[in-house]
Amino acid sequence: MKKQEARSIYIKKRAALSTLEKNRFYDLILINFQQLLLPQMLYVHTYIAATEKNEIATDHLLYYLEFRNPELKLVIPKMENDSLVHF
Repeated sequence: MKKQEARSIYIKKRAALSTLEKNRFYDLILINFQQLLLPQMLYVHTYIAATEKNEIATDHLLYYLEFRNPELKLVIPKMENDSLVHF
């Protein structure tokens, strides 16, 4: 399966989820994430989910990481002039 085909399939699957199902998945993702043995962090490279594409929100994971790492800095990518820049 090619990347574009997989992307199309999972966009449709995410769109079909109810709010209750999404929240349940977010809770399960967070529970599993909290069980990872992560080192102390200074920076995390993440993305802002596109709600119109039903992308998986990372907010709950980032709140947890910020709680564990109060000095944490978030790095967000953005396309500018055909280049990926980081803020």
